[in-house]
Amino acid sequence: MIHIAEMIKKAKSEGYDEANAEAKVCQDILLILISRSSLNRNITVKGGVVMRSISHDARRTYSFQAAELC
Repeated sequence: MIHIAEMIKKAKSEGYDEANAEAKVCQDILLILISRSSLNRNITVKGGVVMRSISHDARRTYSFQAAELC
């Protein structure tokens, strides 16, 4: 598994500043954990920073696999 510091470094290389890179990594980790849980079919993530980041600001439904986050 990738180290959290490496994930933050990667996010910063993609143009995120320090605070946003850390926030993005935290969100990514939570989404990965949700996707691996037994409740993954019972959770809706909507609006806000998480979905804006995942969908690249697109205003539509977006499906993703946890592997896309790493």
